[in-house]
Amino acid sequence: MGVMACNRKDCTNIMCDRYSFDHGYLCDECLEELKKFVGCKQLSEDELEEQIIKFMNHPKHPRKPVDVSAMNANRIDAIFT
Repeated sequence: MGVMACNRKDCTNIMCDRYSFDHGYLCDECLEELKKFVGCKQLSEDELEEQIIKFMNHPKHPRKPVDVSAMNANRIDAIFT
């Protein structure tokens, strides 16, 4: 396995092993931040996709904690296998 850089805007992490065909590689740190970014909202598949795109294009910076919905967290884990 080669060095796989995180595809999130302004993330410099490498050695990422989470991958989505539509979104590319994502580091564990950004994956957890994505789950917090989506939060507890009840989202359709299209809405979740929009949130992921928004997150991936949003520069990486510290964010305040947000409750994470287990359902959304599991759905995000399934997208980035």
